[in-house]
Amino acid sequence: MVQINIKSILDGITLTLRKNFPDCQIHTEKVEQGLAEPAFIVCAVMTKRSPINMNLTRQIPRFNITYIPLEGLNECYQVQETLLNILEIIPLSQGGSIIGHDISCQISDEMLNLSISYNHNLFGKAEEIYMETEKIIQEA
Repeated sequence: MVQINIKSILDGITLTLRKNFPDCQIHTEKVEQGLAEPAFIVCAVMTKRSPINMNLTRQIPRFNITYIPLEGLNECYQVQETLLNILEIIPLSQGGSIIGHDISCQISDEMLNLSISYNHNLFGKAEEIYMETEKIIQEA
């Protein structure tokens, strides 16, 4: 079974973007200056974890993909349609694939922002924590 982590999902997103947009720059780190358009900025913005049982935890990382176009709004509309299709299922760097959930897009300031979650389970026994025992002395 493939152990999924945030880095493997990030790699899958960037690999998919590179394959479908070979002329775009793709950044996963903060860009201070010199950003050439068109470009993608990809980052994990939030992760939720919920234990299901002693051996299973549900992890829900949320990613934000920002597209900065060269030509303006019409380009954003076209890229939006493509992203909705190609990011629905992405490959993982260690094999297998993962399905995207809760996808939303917004265009503001002539940039496209897409948010997507890749829900998955983490397997492994949770660490057991035991309480210390106390000796109770009662006096009569």
